Parts: sequence; structure tokens; C-alpha cells
Amino acid sequence: MKRLSIYGLILMSMYFVCGCGPNLQDYEPKNEQEKEIKGLLVEFGKARNGFNVPGIVSLMTDDCKIYITGRELSKSEFAQWTTKDLEAYGQWKLTNPEIRVTDDVATAKLRCIQSFFVSQVYSFKMIRQNNRWMISDWTAT
Repeated sequence: MKRLSIYGLILMSMYFVCGCGPNLQDYEPKNEQEKEIKGLLVEFGKARNGFNVPGIVSLMTDDCKIYITGRELSKSEFAQWTTKDLEAYGQWKLTNPEIRVTDDVATAKLRCIQSFFVSQVYSFKMIRQNNRWMISDWTAT
């Protein structure tokens, strides 16, 4: 019985370390630019969790580089992915946003929680293009 209690405590600790933190939805932007960036990331999250490849691609610059699955993909290579390719990674819960904006360039780090045991930090670089924020670099760190 004592062993079960210890395992329970360890699992709860892992949950709080990996799974807790503010959701992206709850993030309070400091200014109008951060509000726009948050909107882009929320839109990205909705498309990602809807396994909507065209929706994700529409948020990227033409020369966007994606560093996932251990390799670099271009926007056109990522556009070839299917719903099944995204479904293989499950849905994400986006938490712990860190957003920094300097003029027309922004960076954001988000913890993407896929399951109780699987979470990863993703870094996004965004640029303002044609009066709209777009993802120019997306990296699994």
C-alpha cells in the first residue's frame, strides 16, 4: 500500500510539473501586438487540433521552415501531410506561453502537451507580412 502511495505522489508531481501552467487561451497580452500574436497562435492551435493541414499552412510565410520529426520541412513539404499524419501526433493542449515582440518580428515558446506523459516545447518565430502576423519558423525544442 505504501508503494502505491509513493507512485501516486510521483505521478501527481509529474502532472503538475508537465501539465500545469496557464493555457494559451488564458494568456493576458501586454499590448496590441501580443494580442495579435496570441490570436495567430490560438488559430494555429485550433487548426492543429482539428488536423487541418491547409489551415496550418495558411498561417505560414512562403519560406517558412518547420523543424519537426527530426528533420527540416518546407511549407510545401508540410502541405503534403495528411490528416492521418497529424492525427498520429494526437491533439495538443497549448500552455505556458512566452511571447516577445520586437517591431515586426516576434517569438513565442509554448508547451504542447499531447498526453499525460508526452509534452514538448515548440518555438515559433513570426513576422508581420502584409499587415498580418505569419509563422516563419516552427521548431520542436
